[in-house]
Amino acid sequence: MIPCQDTPSVKHSYYAQVSVPKELVAVMSAMRDGQGPDPQDSGRLIYRFRQPVAMPSYLIAIVVGALES
Repeated sequence: MIPCQDTPSVKHSYYAQVSVPKELVAVMSAMRDGQGPDPQDSGRLIYRFRQPVAMPSYLIAIVVGALES
């Protein structure tokens, strides 16, 4: 959960980690900052993202699925 203030004047940079099952992929409206095994569950991966440029929170997007490139 993240707070979402619906105004373009409130902006923040952020860092996020998303734990997903190994067969799925996570993407986010931020730069990918690596991935690795989830130390609490061997069947999951943790994807790390960072957004160094401040942006309104209502523009944050997270997608998880069986994605293909």
